[in-house]
Amino acid sequence: MKGLKTGVFLGLLSLPFFGFSQQETDRITSKTEGFFGVIYVDYHDYLFVEEISTWGGVYRSVEWDSEKSVGMNINLMGGYFIIPNRLSLAAGIGFYRGYTPEILGFPLINGDLRFYFTEEKNTLFTFFNVGSTLKTDFNNIGQLYRAGIGYKFYLTKKLLVSTDISFVIPTYSLTEKPYGISSNKLDIHGIGFSFGFYIF
Repeated sequence: MKGLKTGVFLGLLSLPFFGFSQQETDRITSKTEGFFGVIYVDYHDYLFVEEISTWGGVYRSVEWDSEKSVGMNINLMGGYFIIPNRLSLAAGIGFYRGYTPEILGFPLINGDLRFYFTEEKNTLFTFFNVGSTLKTDFNNIGQLYRAGIGYKFYLTKKLLVSTDISFVIPTYSLTEKPYGISSNKLDIHGIGFSFGFYIF
């Protein structure tokens, strides 16, 4: 598992350097103006996992082994550049899957705010993302918070992609009640590594 984590981490970190080699100084006139769509996969390496129980009015907490705890988040989002090339707001639907502990979140309704540091084709950005799982018969109710920094660049002349690193906080209920009033829930902190590409 550690080998997989290391491979994913190094692979995502190497992508921006490839993008720097294609840096151009002129501004982009498509994909970062007006409406856009993006698909991204986000891998989470949990650093801290705590299960909190208040059954019978008694508070109990148990830490899971974070060495074996990982998660993955897959999203399809559509958005609009409020300020062309600089500030975007998006919303979409996703699927969250956590392993050890087992978490299933679908549909995960997301909101995403991104600020790009420059108007260049290749540039750093910072973002905040929040998602909430709708109540169904087979998934966990909860929220997913992500905040971090990333880099968008052209992998080819037409393929705009992004990679980022983030601090992630999934908070999920293990009962049918929302996280805030649930008598059994998970509080998780971790680091996320994602890769995405703009589809229009």
